[in-house]
Formats: sequence, C-alpha cells, structure tokens
Amino acid sequence: MAWVIASNKSKKKVPLTKSLDPQFKNLHWRLLGSYLLVMTAILLLSDVLIYKFFARSLYRQLDERIFNLANAATHSLAILKKNPQNLN
Repeated sequence: MAWVIASNKSKKKVPLTKSLDPQFKNLHWRLLGSYLLVMTAILLLSDVLIYKFFARSLYRQLDERIFNLANAATHSLAILKKNPQNLN
C-alpha cells in the first residue's frame, strides 16, 4: 500500500493532449464531437417528446373544460329562449 502511494507521487504528470500521438489526437476530437452530437440529438429528441406530451395533455384538459362549460350553457340557453326577460 505504501509502495503504491510513493510510486504515484514520483510519477510525472503529463497533460493528456501532449502525450498523444497526432493520429490519436484526431481520433480523440472526432470521438468527442460524435459523442457531443449524439448527446445533443438525444436531448433535443427527449425535449420535443416531453413538450408534445405535456402540450397534448394541457390541450385535452382545456377541451374538457370548454366542453363542460358549453354543456352547462346549453341548459341555460334553453331556459333563456323560453323566457327572454330573464336576461336582465
């Protein structure tokens, strides 16, 4: 255990970009770019799906409320057509 700690202290830390061969640097950036592209696509797709789900749910609730108000108004409309004096 002590040997591992001592050997870790004696190692010289080299930045990742300086220790890589130019061929691997290119691969590193291509992999990073493709990873970011895939993650962005997944994020955008999930955002669109969540938005559509909640928008549909809210529109459905709004339609139900309007339908209930229209049903309530139809009963009042029938009464008002029989007696127009009730408007005042």
